Amino acid sequence: MLHYIVVASSLVALANGASVASPVGLDPTCAPYDVVMMLDASSSQEDFALAKKTALAIGEQFDIGPNPSQDRVTAFSFGTRDFTRARLWEIRNNNMFANHVRSMSIRSSNSNLPFATTVAGKMLSKRPRGATEIAILISNGHAKLRTYSKERVGKLCSNIGSAGDLSDQALAECFSSQVTDLVQNKGIQFIYIPIGNNPFIPSAPLDAYMNMPSDLTDETTISSDVIALACDAAAAITPKGCQDSVNVLFVVGASPTIEDAELDVAYSMIVDYASRWIGDARFGLVEYSTDINVVFPLVDVGGVSHFSSLSDFQAAVQGISRTPEQHEDTNTPRGLLTALNLIKETQNIETALLQSARPMLVVHVGDNVPHLDWKLGRLPGKCDFFDDKSKYPKEAAQMCSRELARKISRRASLISVRLGSEQGGGALFSDLSPEVVIADPGANPSADPSTDPSADPSADPSADPSADISADPNADPNADIANHRANDERFKYAMALRRASEEVFEAIKLWQRVRFSGDDLDFAWGGHASYENKMHADAQTLSSSWNVPETAFSLAILVDVISWFLLVVDLSARAGIVDSGSAIILGSISAYETSKQYGGPVA
Repeated sequence: MLHYIVVASSLVALANGASVASPVGLDPTCAPYDVVMMLDASSSQEDFALAKKTALAIGEQFDIGPNPSQDRVTAFSFGTRDFTRARLWEIRNNNMFANHVRSMSIRSSNSNLPFATTVAGKMLSKRPRGATEIAILISNGHAKLRTYSKERVGKLCSNIGSAGDLSDQALAECFSSQVTDLVQNKGIQFIYIPIGNNPFIPSAPLDAYMNMPSDLTDETTISSDVIALACDAAAAITPKGCQDSVNVLFVVGASPTIEDAELDVAYSMIVDYASRWIGDARFGLVEYSTDINVVFPLVDVGGVSHFSSLSDFQAAVQGISRTPEQHEDTNTPRGLLTALNLIKETQNIETALLQSARPMLVVHVGDNVPHLDWKLGRLPGKCDFFDDKSKYPKEAAQMCSRELARKISRRASLISVRLGSEQGGGALFSDLSPEVVIADPGANPSADPSTDPSADPSADPSADPSADISADPNADPNADIANHRANDERFKYAMALRRASEEVFEAIKLWQRVRFSGDDLDFAWGGHASYENKMHADAQTLSSSWNVPETAFSLAILVDVISWFLLVVDLSARAGIVDSGSAIILGSISAYETSKQYGGPVA
């Protein structure tokens, strides 16, 4: 049975033997947060011990866990470069965070603040989820390096091009520029906690970008002030997501062949995906099994969105209860036909009311196994053409589903998310566009124990600030993290679902960006080679980090192919070289050829 795993968070008190308590510092309405703490390991033993105690006290205030509503919090120590590091999604509860911080030790007498700031920014940018992003620096604030490094300084600081340019003042100017960029351009909140004797205190204009706790008495007062700053940041920050007006219609297969837990996962993904739109998005939903169970239209007759707010839609989705079934039928044609009629109705209303036409996105979620065991009359009339004894019932349902999917694709962009423990083949929508595949992690039960899923063997730790640094296994709990992750198939599945939601959203944003930008077809074809290289790199990264190659590889490739498909379709039609119908075919061919680069077509 597949579902999101919920880990109950427990907090570890600073003093040994203290009782375990629940986080009390954060207002739940401010959550969730993504937080990266940077601990300066170049200070004295006493100051670094204080830095660790401060990080532990701050960590206690967060509800760390894998749930969408929980916080992701991690930390790393740094000197010349970063040392003990764990990625945001690897720290899965407060206990794990506390153990991770306690494992840190002093490694260097240098303090490369520009490098640390770069690492923190990159860690927060990976797998974004729309949370409030916060970088916390615990340091004396003085940047100091004895030797010049092109990788760790030159590429990060435009004002330090050689060893002759290296100075404490130049490093301070570079650090100031990076903090400003994080806050101004990336929307990351930056909190600075000064420790030690004679710490750096920012002045104008930098103090406008570096928040500081007002009470630095001890770790308790510091953590309280940090939480207040975090809540202020959550209230002030603009949520991330696509701001374009759009219609999004979900079509969900809910036959008994989909287990209850799998259906729960499908709806969790829908709620999470919908939350990523912050603009004027309209949502609708169709659920089907033997017949149509639920219909939420996109608009009412007057052209007003059926749901007045995102929260109304999410509440309606969460309130759906499973329809009792006596037949294990999956009437995909009826579900797709209902979706097609809703699309036509919405577009007709927009035209009649002189409303601007919105992009239409259709996200089908199911196992992609259309099947009817009884009365052919249950198939919609549109399927009469396929009423043939040699094809009925399964083949007729499949063929009619493909035909209806083609009709939908003429009016909307169709993306299919395959879900379930008994998924069908990839052929249902393969001639239209590839799919996002959520595979059963049980299909890959054997992991190579010699492989560290958190390691990137091709990366040079001394050169790449985004590389994963392998620390002393006797001190670093990352090995324990990897073991937990490798043994927890449910966690992998949950992460795969979240990644699918993120990747589908990124594909849509690409489509939106291209549609409204004015880029031309030459740009699209010219960028094909570099785009394929990016696809391959993304797939390899996911494959390595999850240690579930089939799932990760398929997810990354297929979603990237979707992006390319949407790009080619839109640009081809808009450039006027072909009509819309031919553009669909051109996009399909391009996507198919792209998928073959990876041994495709990928299923």
